Amino acid sequence: MAPGGGLLLSLGAGFFNHLQVNVSYGGGNIIGSGPINWYPLPPGVHIKFAILDELQSPLSLAIGFDSQNPVGSVGREVNPAGIYLVAGKKFEAGWTAFDLALGGGYDLMTNDTWHLYTVSDVWLGEAFHFGPELTVYPARNNTAARVLNLGFSFKWEIFKGTSADFLLADLLNSFNEGWTRSLRFQITQEF
Repeated sequence: MAPGGGLLLSLGAGFFNHLQVNVSYGGGNIIGSGPINWYPLPPGVHIKFAILDELQSPLSLAIGFDSQNPVGSVGREVNPAGIYLVAGKKFEAGWTAFDLALGGGYDLMTNDTWHLYTVSDVWLGEAFHFGPELTVYPARNNTAARVLNLGFSFKWEIFKGTSADFLLADLLNSFNEGWTRSLRFQITQEF
């Protein structure tokens, strides 16, 4: 669920622990009144391939493609429509853990052709984690709020495979200019 009554539904499947394929579709003003602004067809496709797995390697490494580019997008802003590469490492210390990811992407939909990002999460047990993300758009040369996008996420693992996230973006803008607020529910089943 995103600003402007936006709603995005995504269905995904993973294969062989290395390949994940998602299909997503939605629109703006679904929650509210007046006409619904459906996203353009066809539905978005997100494909991610894990090159390295942290269980067998010092870090995780993945490459992906995402074609979904809704206005007021749902979820983290780090992967606009395009291709991306991300590396990550989780450091555990008892009931807490620290997760760091660094990546870059090439945006296929706008003139701001590429971006770099970092995401860090602090885990408190198995149920809660939170953390900031910073995305840098070097091709933009306007204000700091356009070149840098600062976000923050809070996640609650309600029970195994079911979670709720509260996501903030555009935190370098003043609150009145508009922080982007989104809510995401995720259900994962393995069989």
